[in-house]
Amino acid sequence: MKKLFIILCVFAAASCSKVVNHQPAGSAIPFFANQVQVSNIVTKTLQDQYPQESMISVDRISYLQSTGGDYAFVFYTTSSRPRSLVVKKSHGVQTNNVSVTTCAGDCDCKVKAILGNDGSIDVGCSCSSCKTVTSAFESVDL
Repeated sequence: MKKLFIILCVFAAASCSKVVNHQPAGSAIPFFANQVQVSNIVTKTLQDQYPQESMISVDRISYLQSTGGDYAFVFYTTSSRPRSLVVKKSHGVQTNNVSVTTCAGDCDCKVKAILGNDGSIDVGCSCSSCKTVTSAFESVDL
């Protein structure tokens, strides 16, 4: 029984070691040229969806790479509440377009991402009462 346990542990360790992070530890995914780009995306999104609100701060940004593109999850605070949005840059596209996904509505909804087994990412809203809004931006306009 002890040998079976050791064999199972070895197989479990071997299967875990096959998970490869293609991102070197400590390095950021090259996504935004500078902090001004991030602020411009948040400001333009607020102007389109919540013109009565203003951005107070960008609190944090998390990055994720997938088979379909690179994603930046931007968490920020407005004059009324904390909000979030997702910026996507598609792989293999020769244009400078990025898409921005947010949740619109009066609820306190958050953007959510669901990771598929094939490496895909589906972005939507965490509550059914809000509407998922995706906008395209030219990165040169940011």
